[in-house]
Amino acid sequence: GLLRSRRLLVAAPEPDCAGARAGVEATLRAAREARRDAPVFVYGRPVAAVDRIARLTEAGVAFADDLDAVPDSGVVVFPPHGVPLPVRAEAAARGLEVVDTTCPLAALAHRDVEAYAHRGDTVVLMTGARDTAGESVSVSQAPESVLTMRDAAQASDLQRFGVDPERLSLVVQTGIPVDDAAGMITALRERYPRVRGQHYDALCYAATDRAAAVRSVAEGVDLTLVLGAADDPDAGQLEAEAAAGGRAVRRLAAAGDLTVDLLTGVNAIGVVPARSAPGALMPQVLDALAGLGPLSVTTREVRTGPLPGVDGAAPGFPALPGGTVVDA
Repeated sequence: GLLRSRRLLVAAPEPDCAGARAGVEATLRAAREARRDAPVFVYGRPVAAVDRIARLTEAGVAFADDLDAVPDSGVVVFPPHGVPLPVRAEAAARGLEVVDTTCPLAALAHRDVEAYAHRGDTVVLMTGARDTAGESVSVSQAPESVLTMRDAAQASDLQRFGVDPERLSLVVQTGIPVDDAAGMITALRERYPRVRGQHYDALCYAATDRAAAVRSVAEGVDLTLVLGAADDPDAGQLEAEAAAGGRAVRRLAAAGDLTVDLLTGVNAIGVVPARSAPGALMPQVLDALAGLGPLSVTTREVRTGPLPGVDGAAPGFPALPGGTVVDA
C-alpha cells in the first residue's frame, strides 16, 4: 500500500564541491567589497548549484564570456575551474582587478600540464566522456603538447601523433571521477609502460566520491529519486550512475512529480540532488514522504583519501585509493 513506514537514503555531499562553494563565497565577498563604480564580473559561468548562482545574481554579479564585456573599472573573477592562459594575460595587460578563485587542485593540475610539457613530454589529458568546464583551461597551459583522451580505446591512437614513448606524461582532468580515468590509465600504461603521472594527492576526488555515493544509495533502495531539471546534464549523469545497478530511477523537477504510482509498494527510497535542484525541493520531497507514514532518514557519503604508504607518483597509478562509506 501507499501508507507505510519507509527508509530514506540521501546521497551526500551536496552537488557543489568544496572548490565551487569557496569560489562562490569569494565572489560574493568581492561584490560586497567592490567600489560602487566597479562592477563585478565572473569570467564564464561557475559550475555551481542554481541557488548559489541566484545568490551571485542577486548580489549584482554579472557573467562575461569575453573580457571585452568587462570595463577597465571592473573587477573580474576567475572561476574555480580557472581560465585559459590568454585570458590571464589579457587581464594583466589591461590592469584589471582580478579575484582568482581557481581551486587549488585545478591550479595544481594546470601547473602539472605546464611542467610536463616544459620538460619535453607529450601530455595526455584524461578527460573522459564528460564535458567539463576546465578542459579548455588545462589544454591552454601547453596547447602544442596536450592530447586529450576520452576513452581507453584512444590509447592505441596516440602513435599516429608521433609521440615518444619515453617522453609521455598523463594528467587527470579535475571534475571527472577518477575511476572514469582508471581504465584509460591502465590502457595507456600497457602501451606506454614509461608514462609518468601525477601524485595521488594532486587528484580531485570530489566527482569520484559523489558518483560512488549515488551508486551506493541506489544499490540499497527500491527506488532512487534524482532531484533536478529535465534538461540538466548533471541530473542525467546522476540518473545513469543510479541506474547502473539495475534499480528503478526517476527524476523529479518539482515535488508535484512525486506520484502515487511511483511510491506504491516501495519501502526504501534514495534521494539524489542535482545542481539544478532548488534548495527548497529536498525539504518539500521529505515533507511529502513523511505525510505517508513514519520516515527514517540516513545521509550517505563516500570519502576518498590517498592510501597510506603508497607511492602515488608511480606512473599509471597501479592502484587507486578506495572510498569509505560514511552514514549519518
